[in-house]
Amino acid sequence: MDGSNSLAMRDVEYHLHSQTDLRAHEREGPQIMTQGDGVYVVDAGGTRYLEAMAGLWNTALGFSESRLADAADAQMRRLPYYHTFYHKTPDVCIALAEKLVTMAPVPMSKAFFTNSGSEANDSAVKLVWYLNHGRGRPEKRKIISRLRGLHGVTGISASVTGIPRMHVDFGLPLPGFLHVSCPHRYRGGLPGESEEAFATRLAEELDALIVAEGPDTVAAFFAEPVMGAGGVVVPPKGYFEKIQAVLRKHDVLFVADEVICGFGRTGEMWGSTTFGMEPDILTCSKALSSGYFPIAAVLLRRATRRSPTRPPGTGASGTGSRARGIPWGPRWRWRLSRSSRSGISSAMCARWARGCWTGWRGWKGIRWWARRAASA
Repeated sequence: MDGSNSLAMRDVEYHLHSQTDLRAHEREGPQIMTQGDGVYVVDAGGTRYLEAMAGLWNTALGFSESRLADAADAQMRRLPYYHTFYHKTPDVCIALAEKLVTMAPVPMSKAFFTNSGSEANDSAVKLVWYLNHGRGRPEKRKIISRLRGLHGVTGISASVTGIPRMHVDFGLPLPGFLHVSCPHRYRGGLPGESEEAFATRLAEELDALIVAEGPDTVAAFFAEPVMGAGGVVVPPKGYFEKIQAVLRKHDVLFVADEVICGFGRTGEMWGSTTFGMEPDILTCSKALSSGYFPIAAVLLRRATRRSPTRPPGTGASGTGSRARGIPWGPRWRWRLSRSSRSGISSAMCARWARGCWTGWRGWKGIRWWARRAASA
């Protein structure tokens, strides 16, 4: 690192990084990025890089897209902040909620906005608990997800996450959060076991866990269409069909975590469509604003949001956040979703992603990298 007043030294002195070995960071210092343009970023030394991961799967529309900047500028000058507490809302939040509900992979009825994918999954858990409490079954609150699944870093969403390094230093997962096997056939399949037989075995494992815990205590099952940070794991053939049959059998809600896969990454607008998933709740973020603004959403299926009985004191949902109604994030997504005006066609994006997806599944280098990441 350069002198004591360099950016790198100041970063080590004052900045606490996410998902970083802090001791190693003190020795090695940061890589500092200063510019972005399309699919490229530039570091402080002027070196230009192809940002193949779009940051953290975020910048689906590229870096420094002028239409996003212009939309944010216009909204900040008109109404830079307002909340959605106590029946209030910015107008653009209504437009974005309507757009997300109407473009969802299955019939949805409501959108609830948060600031990140972690918060969206955290809120999804709370809304599941709220629903069951309102239905007079507060004991139905256990959450099941998969090993190697990444669903966030808050106390609740990190408990849903199935990655041990996200747990060990924090006393997580919290009680009532359970995990079943990762659907990684290369690592978890038995010798000679077919893809369908592997999927059947994993569905039977889920069924056995729900029965052992008691179906009246299990509230929801979380899954990414394609597991991202856990190793880019594509589900085996028939997996979600079999999993959903188990969930319906035991009246367990299905939550699709589309934080990474949503908005075209698997060749369809939603990973749920690609893999035949019919979620009761869907969470999305990242490409929702191309990473330019911290925004996420929880979409609720029509039957899910209805609460037949409501105990005293539950007339209003006690969840939300100060920033969830900030208008300029919704303004971006709402504007770009109107393909006829923005020049960005959702169908075009989906066709492009479908081609990438087809090539990606067959690209041996990427598959080798995915196996390597999964073994780390």
